[in-house]
Amino acid sequence: MQDLEIFDFEGRQEPSSAEQLHRALSRLFDGGNHFEIPAVGRTYPMLDLMVSGDLAVVHYFAAEGNARNGTNSDHAERHSLLIAGYGVPHFSSNSSNRASASASEAAV
Repeated sequence: MQDLEIFDFEGRQEPSSAEQLHRALSRLFDGGNHFEIPAVGRTYPMLDLMVSGDLAVVHYFAAEGNARNGTNSDHAERHSLLIAGYGVPHFSSNSSNRASASASEAAV
């Protein structure tokens, strides 16, 4: 696992296992939290995760002022589980044609 720093409303954490990462990203204060997650000792690249109730927004900053790849809360939940080692990669619902094509090839 990449050495990460997690900054949130209460300060800094440095999880050293998938379980500690999961616990750190599960911390909520009044139903929400804001996480900034760079590699240890670096500012960028960085993930920025804002959580409020069952909604989340994720931004990836490759460099200062360069936000990319925002996602909705359904994707955020799957990505946080994947990052923590609890999930498997998935295709979005927009890739139904890819799944249909794959099924067609398997049937041949």
